[in-house]
Amino acid sequence: MITSKKYGWTYRVLINQIENQTYQKFLSNQTNFDKTVSKKMKNQAKLTVKDEYTFDFLELGEDHSEKELEIHLVNNIRNFLIEMGGYFTFIGN
Repeated sequence: MITSKKYGWTYRVLINQIENQTYQKFLSNQTNFDKTVSKKMKNQAKLTVKDEYTFDFLELGEDHSEKELEIHLVNNIRNFLIEMGGYFTFIGN
């Protein structure tokens, strides 16, 4: 509830954050690599625990190509900018 108030999340956003286990993912991404891992291995170590991206709002399902992902993301961006009004433009992808 504190984070919801801090960021001004609506009820639906809060429910989405809970369903996507955002807090658990945030906690699992906390590391001490800066203090314990050599500079040479630090970036690689961080990549091993990197958070996954959630694109549930695209409703693609489990099996989709990178091209399908791109098309759906671009369409969502385009639709969002159209909703924002005439002061925004989308040049292309």
